[in-house]
Amino acid sequence: MESSSVRALLGLLTVSGILLVACSSLPDDAEQSVLDQFHIEEQPHIHSVHSGELLLEDSEIGAEEVWCVHVSHLCYDCGRQQLSSCVTPYLARLVNGAWWVDSVVAEEDLELWELRGCPVLSEAGPPPPASAP
Repeated sequence: MESSSVRALLGLLTVSGILLVACSSLPDDAEQSVLDQFHIEEQPHIHSVHSGELLLEDSEIGAEEVWCVHVSHLCYDCGRQQLSSCVTPYLARLVNGAWWVDSVVAEEDLELWELRGCPVLSEAGPPPPASAP
C-alpha cells in the first residue's frame, strides 16, 4: 500500500513539474522584445504564451529557450477598409543572452511552430472581408 502511495505521489509531482514548466510566464525582457516589434499606436498586448520545445534549428543557432507568443494588436483590414483586431504569432528565442524575435507567417515557419508544440489560434490575422450576398 505504501509503495503505491509513493508512486502516485511521484506521478503527481512529475505532472505538476511538467505543467509548471509548460505554463511558466514569459521573462520580462522577452516580453519587452516581442512588444518592441510594434508601434505604440498598434496597442499590442500579450494574448497568450507557451514554452516551446527546442528544435534542431534552434539548437544550431545556440538557442537556450524558446517561447511561443501570440500578440493582440490593431491592424488595418484592407477588405473592410477599417482598423481591426489581429492576433499574430511570434517566436522568442534566447540566444547568447539576447532575445531573437520573429513573426511566424511563412508556411515553413508555421510547420516549425507546430513542431515546437506551439498552439495555433484560428483567429490569427485579420478576418476575411465579408462577401456580398
